[in-house]
This record gives sequence, C-alpha cells and structure tokens, in this order.
Amino acid sequence: MGLTDNLYIGASAMQSFTNGMQAIGNNISNSKTIGYKKQDVHYSDSFGEALRDATVNGNGTAHGGIQIGDGVKVTASRQFFKQGPIDYTGVSSDLAIAGDGFFRLLDETNNVQYLTRDGSFRVDPEGYLVSQSGGYLLGLTGGTPLSDPAQLDRMRVSYTDQVKVNANGQPIDGSNRLVLADGSRALASPSSATGYFRSDADGHLLDTTGTFAPSDAVVLRPVSGNDLRAVYHELDGTSYLVNLAGNLVDANGAELDADSATAGAQALAFDPTVSLAGQGVGWSSFDLPAAVATDAVASAATWNPANPLAGQAAALPDPTDTNQVVLSLDSWNFTRDGSLIMNLSDGTSFKSGQVLLQQVQAPEMLQTLGDNQFGAIAQAGALGMTDWAVGSSVSADQLRDHLPDTGGNAVIKAQSLEQSNTDLTREFVNMITTQRAFQAGSRIISVIDEMMQETVNLKR
Repeated sequence: MGLTDNLYIGASAMQSFTNGMQAIGNNISNSKTIGYKKQDVHYSDSFGEALRDATVNGNGTAHGGIQIGDGVKVTASRQFFKQGPIDYTGVSSDLAIAGDGFFRLLDETNNVQYLTRDGSFRVDPEGYLVSQSGGYLLGLTGGTPLSDPAQLDRMRVSYTDQVKVNANGQPIDGSNRLVLADGSRALASPSSATGYFRSDADGHLLDTTGTFAPSDAVVLRPVSGNDLRAVYHELDGTSYLVNLAGNLVDANGAELDADSATAGAQALAFDPTVSLAGQGVGWSSFDLPAAVATDAVASAATWNPANPLAGQAAALPDPTDTNQVVLSLDSWNFTRDGSLIMNLSDGTSFKSGQVLLQQVQAPEMLQTLGDNQFGAIAQAGALGMTDWAVGSSVSADQLRDHLPDTGGNAVIKAQSLEQSNTDLTREFVNMITTQRAFQAGSRIISVIDEMMQETVNLKR
C-alpha cells in the first residue's frame, strides 16, 4: 500500500465521522420533537490488503499474517426506542404511551398504514382523530350506550343517537320511564313485582279504563276505605275525584248526580300538592296523594306492549317528540386502557371507541419515514394482528396483544405527550469525541501529504 492509499484512509475517517456528526446534530435538533427516538451511527474497520498470510513451516513454527486495513466506514444506524419523558398538556386529544408499542395510523391518500409514538392528535371537522400529518388513528369504533365498540376503523369523536333509551333500545324520559306513543309512561314495577305499571307523565299510576288516553284515571291511595280516582277533564284541564262507580264526589265524599246542573261546581278537584284536610267531613283528616308503584293497588293497570289498549312504545328515534329526552355530547375523554368515553348531557356516559396498540419484535427494523412516522411494519415483526383491515370485526383473541393496560401491555396517558428521548448531555459529549476523531482523520491526510513532500524532495 502506497502513501497515496493512506490519503484515502484519512478521507474515510473524515467522511464517516461527518455522517456520525450528522446523526448527532439530528438528535440535538429533535430534542423537542414529540415522540422522537434518538439515532446512533455504528462504525466498522475496512479491510484493505493482506501482505502475508499466516503459515506454519515444516518444523511446526507458526508465522502470523500481515494484514493492513484501509480505513473506517459506517455500517449501520440504530434507533433507540427507549421511552421519553411524558408531560401533561391538558388537551383531550393528546395521548402518550407509557410502555412499549405504537399507535397505528392510516394514510387514506395511498391506503398505507404506519406507526408512530407521536400522540399529538387533533379532531378534524368530521370528528376523526388525525395526526399532525393527516393520518387517521385506528382502533375499535361503533360503541353506543347499549353496546361496546367492536369494529376496526378510524376513531371518531361523535354522538349520533340523539334520544335516551333503555337496555332494550326503547325511548325513556329523564326519570328512566318508558315513553309511550301518546306521551304517557310505562313505570317500572318494584323488585317484588314484574313488568311495568301504566303512569302519566308525572308518574301517577293509572286506572284500567281501557282507553289509555289523558282521560285515564290517576290511582289514589285508599282513604278510610274509600278507593278513589282522579279523572282528567279535557274541557277545563282539571282532574276531578271520582268514586269506584266513576261518579264525581263533593268535598264530603258524597256522590254527585252527573246530570245535576250544580254537579260541576260541587265536584272536588284533585291537586296532589294541596292537602284536603278541613275540606269536608269525609276528608277532614286525610290527604289524597297519588299511588306509587310500591302501593298494593289492585286496580292499577300494568303495561303490556302486546295489549292494544296499553299503548305502544314511542317511535325511536324521534328528536321532535317533546316527551323523549334529546341528548347531546357534553364532553369526551380517554382512560388509561384507551377507552374513548362520551359524556352526555343527562349525566350518563358510554364507551364509543378503543385505542389499540401495535407492538413489534424488532423496532430497530422499522423504517423512518419522517413526520414521526415509521414504516416496514411487517419487517419489524408485528405482534398480534398483521392485517388491520378497516371495517372488519375483531375477536377477543385478536385483541389480546393490542389492548392497553391488559396482560402487561402499555397504558395510555390521556392529555399527555411523550417527549423526545434525546439526552442532550450525552449528545454533546458524543459531538466532542466525534469532532476530535474527525480532526485526527484530517491530520492523517496532512501528515501523509508531508511524507509525500519529503519523498519528492529526495530528487533534489
């Protein structure tokens, strides 16, 4: 190997350490990048020439070979996926992974999926959670107040079922009573009974009049053996007391002749908020409150949807029906297991979606794509589901490796972001040592240049 060849040894050092300095500079410049993972450059010697092979002569004496390298080269760049510090942001759409794993995103422009640790998501105008570069966050979707999410798709913050319903999907009012088509209610029976009692919108138990209309009688608690009803009078909007025969009564409990001209004036109106004490001999020491479901009132009507006289449940959904409770989305949040919770205006909540994590066997095999994204998922050895087909249903077995806070999987830190794992102190130390190595490589070139000059001077 001649002197000229030695110049290339110094050049290889300068070129290799330039690449190393580039990696260091990239780490330092990304020290504030969300979810960034630092990179290191690995070097190896470059074998150049064997001047003599190792031999063993006839008497068994060994002679070592003579091998001279011709410089250094960059053989690999390695990314370190050690978790960075997690900072609280207070932004509902910010998510951080505490542990191993990645978010899986969908680029709809070319139908490609990729991974990221950057959880700085935003909500687009359609309610979808997207990354800063526009990728859709994938997870389980389709959850309702009656069912958990079960479909793999783009996660979305939305609420479309506008009417409050019970476990059977039927409309209920603010007191959890079933809303019927005419605006009346079906009031759940106590635990000792079965089915429902018919009631009006105020929760008063209704009589078995068979018409199930506003003229139905309100069942009253028995008073001194007198089992009375309060019947709504459609003409003047007042409920009047009637006896078991259906006739009006006066303040003394005496039955009034319906044909009497004075019957209407003498009839006793029912007001559940007013005591009847002192209004007459028959009612001198009693109130007449409406019966409740716990009262053993044999004449209270039970609701059976198969009975045409009992009325049917109201149509669902019908946000224009003032008897139905129209709900709205008050707020939403994520939990540590990745559940997307919708909090509704009536104080209830339900699980709308579920964040899923993708783990890989060899994260260093992932390909850096820029924008905090990683590709080559299959080459890195994806664990669990290898194909996240949008719109597909997912079984419990398939979810085992992807559910946060389950079976040792990482947890989700809501309203938080993972910062860069760059250690600035170490990077500055590496910068100094790399700079010195670069200077040493340049010194090789200058020394070889002097040696060549001395060789030329021999001619003088």
